[in-house]
Amino acid sequence: MASVWAGVVTFGLVSIPVKLYVAARPETVSFNQLHSVCHSRLRQKLYCPTCERDVERGEIVKGYKLDGYVIMDDADFEAAEREASRALEVLEFVDAGSVDPVYLERSYYLAPQEASERAYHVLLSALAEAKKAAVVRFVMGTREYHALLRAGEGKLLLHTLYYADEVRELEARWKPVQPSPAEVELAVKLVEALARDFDPEKYHDEHRARLLEAIQAKAEGKQVVAPAERREPAKVVNLMEALRQSVEQVKKPLEKAEAPTRPAAAGAGGCSWSIPRACPTAARNAAAARTLGSSAAGGTDVDGNRPAKRVQTGDSPRRGGDRGPSSATGSGGGAGGRSGGDSLPLSGGMYPPSPDPTHLSSVSTR
Repeated sequence: MASVWAGVVTFGLVSIPVKLYVAARPETVSFNQLHSVCHSRLRQKLYCPTCERDVERGEIVKGYKLDGYVIMDDADFEAAEREASRALEVLEFVDAGSVDPVYLERSYYLAPQEASERAYHVLLSALAEAKKAAVVRFVMGTREYHALLRAGEGKLLLHTLYYADEVRELEARWKPVQPSPAEVELAVKLVEALARDFDPEKYHDEHRARLLEAIQAKAEGKQVVAPAERREPAKVVNLMEALRQSVEQVKKPLEKAEAPTRPAAAGAGGCSWSIPRACPTAARNAAAARTLGSSAAGGTDVDGNRPAKRVQTGDSPRRGGDRGPSSATGSGGGAGGRSGGDSLPLSGGMYPPSPDPTHLSSVSTR
């Protein structure tokens, strides 16, 4: 990795020779413009409309337009540079977290030059311990920069800053709305449920990967299959319900992972599971209630099948008109509603004891 700038960090009477290295750059898939007939790469020519001819690179100069053009050469640029253009001058120290990230432009690593390692690590340790960052000024190329110098993991990092007149104000306007405490509470629960330690290794440019796969497939003569269109997100009608269901969906993987380790309590229809939705006993009770209601009325079960002959095993089944539990176990309601995929088939045609409606009402969370 080649350095892009070399200079000296100066603050007080301390000078630390350093080099600047690019810390990050975007990775994109680039394409060349080709002639469609022969697939030769095209060249862009520089044309002078006054002389009516193509211009070579060596004939190009830089000019700034005033009334006419002021021509500037390398000597003019060197004369315009500040006397201390090789200095990375510390102007002040600020709280490390006080700079809005919107002002950060590009990121660089700062490395010590030979024989300046001790002073470099003194500054690094001082910034880390004080939790401060330095606002610095330096010239690179034909531009003067202000930047934020901060302590990283074993190295100094430098972020060039946008100037205040370069950061735009948001022009979009909307009517402010005060959310309810219940909405905020549910939103906080969702945020906490999705919270993880930041690990940049797990984030990848999937679009770039798919594009490269398509290029490789076409190079091998394979057919490139277009992906299925993404469905538009459903419009949120009830924000509270959407938040509640989002929290529950995040919790489901945890419930399934914990389910096999939770012992069932003794007793008919008993269940010691702390999460009713994950309880198999509650799910079987729900299925039994729906089947009992439909079969007593001479109909079909929730899967559209004729009910098997009932075998009485203890508690008397509910009468055909009692379908209360069925309406509490599915979003569809009535004897034909499902409990969101939690219903389990009964084995051997045996019905368990009559379900507890209170328990069943907590099975469905949809």
